[in-house]
Amino acid sequence: MKKLLLMVLAVAWSGAALAAESQKLTFDVSGVVCGGCAKALAGALGEGGLKVEGGLAPSKDKKEPSRIVATADEGVDLGAAAAKVQKKEKPHPAPPGGLSLVLFATLDKDSAKKAVDAVSKLKGVDKTETKADEKKGEIVVRISGGEKLTANTLVDALKKDAGVTASVAKAKEKDKEKEKGKDKK
Repeated sequence: MKKLLLMVLAVAWSGAALAAESQKLTFDVSGVVCGGCAKALAGALGEGGLKVEGGLAPSKDKKEPSRIVATADEGVDLGAAAAKVQKKEKPHPAPPGGLSLVLFATLDKDSAKKAVDAVSKLKGVDKTETKADEKKGEIVVRISGGEKLTANTLVDALKKDAGVTASVAKAKEKDKEKEKGKDKK
């Protein structure tokens, strides 16, 4: 009986440890013109290790990216995922598929510029498409694909090189996740 109880506890603990290693990330996905494009690019995201929550839908304005939340292992290679999105054939070749990670931080005009400068130095970041919006508190990092890049690498670079404390989740979302964790205990 003790062995059975220990085995159940071990499985439960390892499941909790695995769950703790995944994270929710927010992305802007460009090139989602129609349902066919959405299906193709959602498949590419899955191949890149990103599990899209709630599906991928075309943006209302075809020129604007579609915002999604995806679950991924903490160390997922965003460069590889972006490369999959860029190379995926879809019904509408223009605009091409692209992937941008959205990070959240308290910003002013100066820190927004420093944030863009800091992440733009990293290999695998498209400098021309990376932007920060101090009003929204968002840093949208366009992943160029081909170079290994993780969310943690970007967050660390922002802290070290720009003095900006960024997160993969909005503050309200982080509070909700903490509350969920308390409810489980």
